[in-house]
Parts: sequence; C-alpha cells; structure tokens
Amino acid sequence: MAETKKQNNQPQNRGQQAKIYIGPTKFGALHVVEGTIFKGGKMPAHLEELAKKNKEFAQLVVPVAELGSAKAELGKKDSPLSKCYKTFTGKEAQ
Repeated sequence: MAETKKQNNQPQNRGQQAKIYIGPTKFGALHVVEGTIFKGGKMPAHLEELAKKNKEFAQLVVPVAELGSAKAELGKKDSPLSKCYKTFTGKEAQ
C-alpha cells in the first residue's frame, strides 16, 4: 500500500514572520514609510543597522500578527510604544 504524504500548507519561512513598521514616515537618508511590510522580517541593510543602534526604531517594527495590539498601544498616551514613537519622531537619521 502506498504511503500518502500530508500536505504542509505552512509557508516555508515559518520562523521568519512578516513585520510592519508602525513609526512615523521618514525621508532622506533613512527613508522609511509608515506601514511598510518587511516580508520574512527582513529589512533593508540601512534599516537593520538602525534597528541595532536605535531601540525606539526597533520597537516600532512589529510582527504583522501583533499589529492590532501594537496600534492600540500607540493610542495610549503613556504606553511604552507610544513613548518610542514620540522619541523617534524627534530624532533625525543617524
């Protein structure tokens, strides 16, 4: 009797979920737009480098699956994520 394989409908990059930037749009050298989705969680090199240096920016890149709760937290005036947004808004690209 032939053995049948179960189909795996999971994406190949299961461990690397898509992420979305929920911070303010920044132009110039940084150039990142609010709502940008990074497939597989992979950002361009200049943003990866910024995320290593700037904790506020890094916290504004969240898994797409957590977008609803992250947006709700942004709406709370004194939440940690809201403070990151406000702090990053005042920072220029480094």
